[in-house]
Amino acid sequence: MTFVGRFLRSVHNRAGPFAMRARGTARRALMAGVLQGGESLALGRNVDLVVYGELIVGEGVILSDGCALEVGPCGRLVLGDHVFIGRNTVIAAQQLVDLGSNTLVAEHCTIRDQDHHLSPEERQNEVTAKTASVVVSPGVWIGAGARILKGSQIGGGSVIAANAVVRGEIPPRVVAGGIPARVLGPVDRVPDE
Repeated sequence: MTFVGRFLRSVHNRAGPFAMRARGTARRALMAGVLQGGESLALGRNVDLVVYGELIVGEGVILSDGCALEVGPCGRLVLGDHVFIGRNTVIAAQQLVDLGSNTLVAEHCTIRDQDHHLSPEERQNEVTAKTASVVVSPGVWIGAGARILKGSQIGGGSVIAANAVVRGEIPPRVVAGGIPARVLGPVDRVPDE
């Protein structure tokens, strides 16, 4: 049975009607036993939820069309109050991904707390992914197409520019951009490039 098949069977066993709505036009849903909190979770169309670990959702969370949230068996994904996830964004948590309240994530972003070994011998064993928690403080704005990699820590009120690749620590209240992302200036005054 494929990974998607196992997921759909799991969802159907826990909340049968939700399985149909999550793939269609659901606007609000709650999966008892899988999803905690979030009485006002709003789902767009074709949202893909693969939850084997723990998914904690705050109030007023919006998951736009085509989002994919994957939580591994030992993983934890926390979406604070009023988090917005843009279209076709992928969030994968094998250890911990924590998005603080009022975080805005634009479309086509990727946030993941794991990667794989570089040597072919180590990659053959799929359970050897390297993990490190990703913590995004409250009030962060992540621009379209940004990539937030394992071990990233983003300070409160910061802005991550479109298509930036973040790995490491970004201080609070700054604009960061580039590959790899570097601080471009404070939020209230960004230098011209």
